Amino acid sequence: MPFLQATAGALIPVSLLTMALLPVPVALALVSYLPLLVTLVTLVVEMAGLREFCATYGLRARPVDYLRLAGGAFAYQLLLTLAALRAAVRELRGERGWEKTAHVGAHRTAVPLAAALAAPLAAPLARDALVAEQAR
Repeated sequence: MPFLQATAGALIPVSLLTMALLPVPVALALVSYLPLLVTLVTLVVEMAGLREFCATYGLRARPVDYLRLAGGAFAYQLLLTLAALRAAVRELRGERGWEKTAHVGAHRTAVPLAAALAAPLAAPLARDALVAEQAR
């Protein structure tokens, strides 16, 4: 999927140049609007999802919410295109590693193994989890 989306995004400048500089038959010009149709259908489904979400949680979607959704659709699609281009380039380079944020576990508190083993009847499942955690 990233290759398809990356290709579609990379062809945006080509389509703009073609639109301005090349005369094309009417049928081809009409077919070239099919990707726009898919994008508009996606937008309508997202608007229906917003309405359903608001109805489920007892909220009221204001007209400005729908305008924000419609206004942000192009920026969102552009962002997806850039992410897909980046993913395609990484794949072509053979970079398949997972880029993730380094976490140091500073939010966890250390429990000594002896204290965890001292209370076998109080919480056997917790003890097993602690032993497994400290074994890593």
